[in-house]
Amino acid sequence: MEAKVSPTEATQALEAAEEAAKQMRRAIGVGSSWIFLVIWGVIWTLGFLGNQFLPQSTASRTWTVLDVIGVLLSFGIGAYYGRYRVRSNAGIQMALYWFAWIVYGSLIVWAAKPSSPERLDLLILLFVMFAYVVLGIWLKSGFLGWLGVGGTIYALAGYHFFLPYFNLVMALAGLALAASGLYARLKWR
Repeated sequence: MEAKVSPTEATQALEAAEEAAKQMRRAIGVGSSWIFLVIWGVIWTLGFLGNQFLPQSTASRTWTVLDVIGVLLSFGIGAYYGRYRVRSNAGIQMALYWFAWIVYGSLIVWAAKPSSPERLDLLILLFVMFAYVVLGIWLKSGFLGWLGVGGTIYALAGYHFFLPYFNLVMALAGLALAASGLYARLKWR
């Protein structure tokens, strides 16, 4: 037996879905999510500019310093904002997710032994975009999911079509990431 949905019920369901999406955008704009996009967007921009203009050994150290700063800021901001939320395991799960991501990502990069610095950067970028897609699925956030998909396409295009300028192309992606965080904060709150 088929269940029939009336036009009124269908309209109400669509309105409920639209309201849920609106609330998710507002949660990103009012909450702390936008801050992480800005932090990591700035780190990407500085790191990739370092890759383009600094000697490789200096650029590698620059990335290490930027990543440590980013992780410390991310965990600090997460802990700060976590104090104002209803107590749940979500914050702990998120911290464990990123910890596992860092450990396994590092092991996979080590095992893969990329043949060039640009290939290493591409591999890391693909891991980051995969993380955004997974978070988008986990948190039911189309914004994060599509950010990951779009970032993947952008990184692959940058690598395949603009290889001599790959780091500059990725620095622009960092600016776009930071800008998306600022947009979410200004437009979605």
